[in-house]
Amino acid sequence: MICNKSNLKVLISSILILVIGDKCSAQLTNNIWIFGDSSGIDFNSGNPIPIRSSMDSRGSCASVANSNGQLLFYAFTRMGQGDYSTRVYTSLHQIMQGGDTIKGEGLFKELVIVPIPGDSDKYYLFSTGIVYPMNKGFFYSIIDMSLNGGLGAVIQKNVQLNTFRNGDAVQAVKHGNGRDWWVICKFSNNPPTGFNRFYLYLITPAGISGPIVQDLMNASDGDNQKLSFNVNANKIMQTNVI
Repeated sequence: MICNKSNLKVLISSILILVIGDKCSAQLTNNIWIFGDSSGIDFNSGNPIPIRSSMDSRGSCASVANSNGQLLFYAFTRMGQGDYSTRVYTSLHQIMQGGDTIKGEGLFKELVIVPIPGDSDKYYLFSTGIVYPMNKGFFYSIIDMSLNGGLGAVIQKNVQLNTFRNGDAVQAVKHGNGRDWWVICKFSNNPPTGFNRFYLYLITPAGISGPIVQDLMNASDGDNQKLSFNVNANKIMQTNVI
C-alpha cells in the first residue's frame, strides 16, 4: 500500500499501535496481486479478474505494477528451500536476470517491495533471514527495470542491514513528504526476549538510513507475525499466531 506519513508516535495498548500519519490514496501500483499456487488478481477493470502466474509457494509474496497498473515484477519465497529461497519473476512470468539466490526462507511475511525515491526505474526488495543460524538478519536487493527491454534485472542482492533473528513481520509505508518511505521490521521473540522491539529504516534518494529502534510492551510473540496498516495509514497493528 502506498500511504502518507506525517509523524511518528507510539502508543501502548493491549495490541500494538504505531501512529504513522494521515490518509493514503489508492494507487494503480497496487492493482496486480500475485500469490499462492500460480494465482493472481488484476483489479484494473474495477472488478477482480483472476490471472495466472509462475508463483508456486506457501511462503511470502510481493508484487508491484507501474503507474498505469501494468505488472512490473513479483517475488516469492519457497518453503523448504533453505535461506536463499526467494525468486524474482518478470511480467512475462519468467525468472528475472539475477532473480535467484535471494534471502528468504519460505515463511509468512518476509518480503516487501519499495520504489527507490527519485529513480523511477529502481526498486528495493527487502527480505529477512530467520531460522538459519549463520544467515539471520534483514536484507535488501535492488531491481533495475530499465534493463532487458523493460523486463528488469536484479543488480545487487542480499545487502545486510541487521544481523539478528527477525520476526515474520516486514512492512512499508510512504513518508508524509510524498517521496520517501519507512520500512519496518522487528526483533524476533523466538526464543522469548521479554521485549517487543521494532526497527524503522528511512528510504530516501540518498539511500537507506537508520534504524530508529522502538521498544514497546513485553511480548512473547515468536516469529509468526504480521504488521497491518489501517485504511487511513495512520495506525499499524501487530498480530501473531501464538
